Amino acid sequence: MEKINAILTGIRKSLPGSTKWEEDNRFNTLLTTASAVDADSLLKKLTPLFENIWNSSTSGKATKPEKKLMKSLSGINNDQMLFTSIEGETVLFAAWWPWGDKSKVSLRIGLFNGEMEINGRDQIRSYLTGTP
Repeated sequence: MEKINAILTGIRKSLPGSTKWEEDNRFNTLLTTASAVDADSLLKKLTPLFENIWNSSTSGKATKPEKKLMKSLSGINNDQMLFTSIEGETVLFAAWWPWGDKSKVSLRIGLFNGEMEINGRDQIRSYLTGTP
């Protein structure tokens, strides 16, 4: 999980130190939000960290595990993006979901094991908070 841990560390370094993470029980991820003002800067920092970026137009080209992940997240709608990197059987993902009123963006970080089961919140939290 060396590659995944390095990406999680990169995410932590890309975000302000004051970033608050919440548990998102719906998708078993960690969740934070950014204002629309900060979203472009955050997007530029996240993009180089991940191997793939999927949207509603490109999702058909994803690998089988990534497609299963998309299905478990209820698909990718317009303006949403899914960042992914795969290590072994594990997909690290960041779901980028702008709010309907465009005032904020939700960022969900999670691990997907390819068996349609999302897990790994404790590992993610330790890297995102700098206490691995």
